[in-house]
Amino acid sequence: MWFGRHEAQWSAMVVTARRVRIPDEALIAPGAHPDVLTDPPIPAVEILSPDDSYSDMEERTADFLAMGIPAVRIIDPKTRTGPMCIGEAWIAARRLDVPGTAIYVELPDVFRSPDGAGRLS
Repeated sequence: MWFGRHEAQWSAMVVTARRVRIPDEALIAPGAHPDVLTDPPIPAVEILSPDDSYSDMEERTADFLAMGIPAVRIIDPKTRTGPMCIGEAWIAARRLDVPGTAIYVELPDVFRSPDGAGRLS
């Protein structure tokens, strides 16, 4: 939902994982796309489940970076943290600015629902 609120501003479109290895949330350029993405999303956001491990996160992030995704944020709803990876550097920060774009992810905003209830949105 958070990315969806910025689609027009960033000229991007939200996609969600269904049957192929894509992040839980990602932004892609607007327009027609094949059923399986062939161009990497702009940023990727992966939301950890209680049964995810650190090695799961490392593997997914490596896959996303190998795809050419320039920035990956891993969000942990339990701790309300969200380390990000740009290139090979992991950074703990409230804001992820995607290199070369106007796109950003504010960690506190990710946990603020549209109704202000403070749920992951």
